[in-house]
Amino acid sequence: MTKTDLEVVSKIFGWSAASGLLIIAIWFAAFLSGAVCKIHAPMFNLTLHECELLSYGGMAITKILVLVFLALPWLAIKLILRGKF
Repeated sequence: MTKTDLEVVSKIFGWSAASGLLIIAIWFAAFLSGAVCKIHAPMFNLTLHECELLSYGGMAITKILVLVFLALPWLAIKLILRGKF
């Protein structure tokens, strides 16, 4: 891969990670307002506690996946391009 290719891949990973974190932030805001569980708990016959656990767990898994598969590769490519490794 050339330096230009790595720069393009780095931008893709960076924007994807930023988009993923934005989705998590919007999800968290909806969760705090109570909108998520008001809509989904009756649809799936869940208690409020079950809905909160599922939503919070989903946010945690999503955040871990964004960090591991998008943010860390972006950081690694950035470090390589700067000559740190």
